Amino acid sequence: MPIPLKSLSDSDLLRSTRQAALREREATHQVLLHLLEVERRRLYLPKYASLFEFCLTELGFCAGSAQIRIAAMRLLRDIPAEEVRAQVFEKLDSGSLKLTQLSMIQKHSKTVKAEQGRRVAVAEKVALLNRLEGKSTRETEKIVTQALQVKSDTTTLKIKLDEEALKLLEEFQALTSHSNPEGNPSVTLKQALKLGLEVLKKNRGLNNHSTSRHEVNSEVKSRTEPKLT
Repeated sequence: MPIPLKSLSDSDLLRSTRQAALREREATHQVLLHLLEVERRRLYLPKYASLFEFCLTELGFCAGSAQIRIAAMRLLRDIPAEEVRAQVFEKLDSGSLKLTQLSMIQKHSKTVKAEQGRRVAVAEKVALLNRLEGKSTRETEKIVTQALQVKSDTTTLKIKLDEEALKLLEEFQALTSHSNPEGNPSVTLKQALKLGLEVLKKNRGLNNHSTSRHEVNSEVKSRTEPKLT
């Protein structure tokens, strides 16, 4: 039965809010444990192509939430020592570590494997987790990229999506989940842009090489301007 919040005193409301936040973190703990077992048994198959698609469709997560939870779960999966894994869960429950921090370590570890050809050792990941307690997102990014020697060559783009655009994004991510299982938004955007450009160039008879905005605008202008006879 819902608590009648309007009837609570200020101190009771603050206490109740803290308790609600704690319950939410404990629920997230359980979600991670369930995802670990679902992935181990590969229960998302054959109905879904990936765990990411399962999280979107079956569990109702948005793309960003699904991506963060899957990456965090896989970092925990990579920690074989139950005692250490339990300590990480304890820090997540207390709020001293955040899901985004685990996700960030896992994401950059994949970058290290792709660009440097080496696997980030479990001991490195655990050491990073210990350094990240209580750190902000910006501090976390700096610590992780420096520790793993990952070049930060990305540009942050913040956009607001309406409901239709968000549904289109999530549908595109689900359909391409086989090539982007964690639903990385940067990969999703590149895939969508490449596909869109390919269709546009084909329809307009442009070459397949990289086309600048000036070339596209010039081509469009030549098609739309009236010709003198």
